[in-house]
Amino acid sequence: IVVPALIVAAVLPAYTLLLAVLTLLRHRRRHHCNSAFSSPWKSIQTALFQGTVYHIRHCPVVHAFKYPLYFSVVDLDEASDLFGSRNVARCHHADDDGGHVLEKSDRGILWPLSTLMMLKDEDHLKNGEGLVRYDIAPGDDDGETAQVPQNIISSNESTQILENKSMKDRVFQLVYERTRGKLDLRSDKNAKSFNDKKKGKSEGRKVLLVTHLQYYGYCFNPVSLYYILKPAKESEESNADNSKIKSNQSGGGGHADGDEEEMIEAIVVEVSNTPWNEMSIYVLHPESVDM
Repeated sequence: IVVPALIVAAVLPAYTLLLAVLTLLRHRRRHHCNSAFSSPWKSIQTALFQGTVYHIRHCPVVHAFKYPLYFSVVDLDEASDLFGSRNVARCHHADDDGGHVLEKSDRGILWPLSTLMMLKDEDHLKNGEGLVRYDIAPGDDDGETAQVPQNIISSNESTQILENKSMKDRVFQLVYERTRGKLDLRSDKNAKSFNDKKKGKSEGRKVLLVTHLQYYGYCFNPVSLYYILKPAKESEESNADNSKIKSNQSGGGGHADGDEEEMIEAIVVEVSNTPWNEMSIYVLHPESVDM
């Protein structure tokens, strides 16, 4: 038992490094073949964050530990491009709201490295949060919405499942439900599907998922955090006269999109009990029923 474990411990780092090199070479080849295709790495917001976990107790005896920890911070607008559309559903915002599309591919930019580290829809929002349906009779414009589990497929022809199946769209729908409609960040496409005449506020919103990925086919993830970010200037404009702000902005150079400051608008906390496959979701916002 000891010898195979030592072999695996020696081979896995080398194998991981090999896949990382192949991933880089794959994209270098693509760039050389198509000079018009800009390098995707320059615009990617997704990153790896490092930190430290520590704990100490004083009774009945003093005991402490400290070890390094890292989380993946994934911009959900990039998730499908990075990990492939077969693993992460593409959100409406990436195409409809002017978001940059890195690469439309079943395998994604991070392939073949993603065969070892992967983000999958199936590991998140397991209770069907953010999935909705609306029943519309033929010729009837009125509809009702109701949350449904992910595994429910209706046999009724008048029942339609909305295509808000990406994590970002589902998070926005969940926030809308938990705040009783007071924070509506749904995309225009989803809002119209709900017969909502008010335009959604999804434009300019970013959702960063702080989580552990699936490594070597297994995902151990006690908690994931969805940070919904909005441009800081939006809050400033709400507290000032719009005409004055517009005149000030027209007089000088603005910041690039990547340099704009952002503020946290809401946080969705996803707590899971991995061995028993249980999950609870909480929305942190002043108007949320979870507060």
